[in-house]
Amino acid sequence: MLVRVTVPDVVGKNYEDAQIDIGSVGPVKNRFVHSPTVFAGNVIAQSPASGTTVDEGSQVTLSVSIGPAAVPGSEPCIAAALRPGQGERVSEMTGQHTLDVSLTNTSRSTCVLAGYPVVKLLDAHGRTLDFSYSHRGDGMTTGAKASPIYLLPAGEAWARINKYRCDIAPIETASTVVFELPHNGGSINVTRPHYHYDYCQEAPSLAVTVSPFEPVEALLWPT
Repeated sequence: MLVRVTVPDVVGKNYEDAQIDIGSVGPVKNRFVHSPTVFAGNVIAQSPASGTTVDEGSQVTLSVSIGPAAVPGSEPCIAAALRPGQGERVSEMTGQHTLDVSLTNTSRSTCVLAGYPVVKLLDAHGRTLDFSYSHRGDGMTTGAKASPIYLLPAGEAWARINKYRCDIAPIETASTVVFELPHNGGSINVTRPHYHYDYCQEAPSLAVTVSPFEPVEALLWPT
């Protein structure tokens, strides 16, 4: 029996909340677009429009902001003006340890993050462990090229790291993740990450994948 449903209004909502609301209609397709006024991650438009009656299971396309394409005169973001946070645990492939970190601009000015964070994993004594780092992407992390991210005041950027577990007993454990910002912007420490990253001499486990800065957490996933 054909069921007809009404598309809810999700414009202005965060895309994650919008996807939950649209789930009663059908699958969601996100379309990421620049906006000079709408915070990254919020829905700018939807198709079909709210109030439209459609067949249950119909696809709804959401236009999601990724912030401004450029803000002339913006200075590089500095660590002192960014508040770190951790994303929720993600659904991982077997053996993967994935950490998403958000950086919120607490200043009154738009700043720009360009490129990749330089990541270090430290043990409990503050010593740097000898992991290797790459931007090639993996089964959990995007290998997309970096683009400038313009953070409006109170705006967020995201970065992800991922590594494979140790299959033998670890030699040491990394309990602090350090993100060094481009352009001598300082460093941000995540001292209680979801994972205490294990360190051993197995080659797969020594490799840490680092994403570029992205304006929306969904863009951290491989494509």
